[in-house]
Amino acid sequence: MADYEARMEMLPFSNGPSAIQDCHICNRRQRTSSAYVQTAYDLSTDYYLRALLVQSKGKRAREAAAELKGKRAREAAAELAPHDVAIQDETGSWTLRTMNQVHADMKKLKNIKGAKAIREYTREHGVAKTVYALSPDYIPGFHLRMAGQDLMHVEGSSGNISYEGNQMFYVHIRNQEYYTYDELVDAFESYTFRPASHRVPPPYASVTKGTEDSRPYAGGKLHYSASQCFHFALHSVSILEPLLARHGAEKTDLAWLSWLAHVEYVKLALSFSFQRAGNMAALGRAVRKHHRLYEKVPEYKHFMKPKNHAATELAITVSDCGPLRDVWCMAFERFNQSFKRMAEICNFHNVARSLVDFWIMSSAREISSGDAAIFLLCNAPSATHPPQCAPCFATPPLPSAVTSAVTCTRCGNQGCAPG
Repeated sequence: MADYEARMEMLPFSNGPSAIQDCHICNRRQRTSSAYVQTAYDLSTDYYLRALLVQSKGKRAREAAAELKGKRAREAAAELAPHDVAIQDETGSWTLRTMNQVHADMKKLKNIKGAKAIREYTREHGVAKTVYALSPDYIPGFHLRMAGQDLMHVEGSSGNISYEGNQMFYVHIRNQEYYTYDELVDAFESYTFRPASHRVPPPYASVTKGTEDSRPYAGGKLHYSASQCFHFALHSVSILEPLLARHGAEKTDLAWLSWLAHVEYVKLALSFSFQRAGNMAALGRAVRKHHRLYEKVPEYKHFMKPKNHAATELAITVSDCGPLRDVWCMAFERFNQSFKRMAEICNFHNVARSLVDFWIMSSAREISSGDAAIFLLCNAPSATHPPQCAPCFATPPLPSAVTSAVTCTRCGNQGCAPG
């Protein structure tokens, strides 16, 4: 799992959302009336088989597809699906991209001459590379759906929860006047979060700012971390419903009904386990329900984003990769904090080399001490070393063979992590 740009860097697609065909999982086309409809799959059976039946042409292909089951269907889908695969199926849903289809687009791109023609082709089809890191040539068995939608990036700090939460607060405070910003702050501060470590701070006052035509800013979002976004969504109904109930708006306000549908599918997406015909199928239905309600809010007109489409494919990622919380980027993003601390310790001097040296020392300490956790060796300067140097405060001390092998790049002392 990765964010959009990192994932597209490893796939043969453009790493920006400007391409008309911008999704790596399906044949979705932006700026069309059906840009945010669901992707074709049927979780009550094997959605690979359904996609194959939709995309295959000819009696032989359909008969062969009908015989495929389970793993065999996954392996044979790319081989049987034709290059001229349909963009939408008979229900108007977007069809799944196939490896054959993408590789055919790559072959066409390779034969195009001229920078302008290449840019136009890339913008139309999204394919921007003829060689890519996750190619089946390097990783046998790889399929596009293995690089699924990451729940943290789809819904987190720069995702759907953050954007719609900001929009909802603006509508309620400025347009409907259900509560004031101060009342919103009081509601957050008086609410009991359990456990207390999950407490979410009140949103910034920027949620009350919008455009001259009384609409929230399209790019406005809540200034929460990904973890805070999920905790806010899970507790939001208990926090905000009493404020709306004073006006009898908890069952009629369009922005609130959209938010309730959003919370519903977020709860399903955070499930620890899934059943194909149970909450996995319910997740897909809940996302579609939310999108229908979201589009009914007048202030949200034209606010749909590519991540809203990504949410429609969360159930597909569950089917391919298992529960979303088991494969999301939360742990990886948290791990990045360790490297940020390392970079700050070395004052961003020769960052790449310093991070490597820090990590070597950290790994050496873990091995020598037998600790299960990996943590930073250097937390404070020593009295015998300059403040910019980060000596090793290892307990127990590192073996001399390890510490003597590292010399501080600033003070020249041995036994210090490079500063």
